[in-house]
Amino acid sequence: QPEEKRDVLMEIQLPVCSDLTRYAELRPCDSLILNLVTAVMETVTADLFISRTDTGKPKTSNPLIDKQKNRIMTVKVLQDAKKKANEGKYEEGRQLLLEQKQTVALSATCLSQC
Repeated sequence: QPEEKRDVLMEIQLPVCSDLTRYAELRPCDSLILNLVTAVMETVTADLFISRTDTGKPKTSNPLIDKQKNRIMTVKVLQDAKKKANEGKYEEGRQLLLEQKQTVALSATCLSQC
């Protein structure tokens, strides 16, 4: 059975750098992923090298990336809300869910498609 390829969405924040010919080396870099086969969160470690370029284009939100970012952040909020509920902190869990709902509603993807 052939392996399926997927894009991975990552948000990486780097310090400002005036020398665009340099690259950032992040070694090692840990990523938390959801294994869809086992339904278990796992940590994957990899070495990352990020080139900096100046395209001169204004930053615009890619709708596909925005949609996936919303999904990932919502999963994290759902996990956090579940943890709060298990601790008996129901109102805090509800507040987390409400804030995420508002965040998604104001996202570029939802504003253009909802």
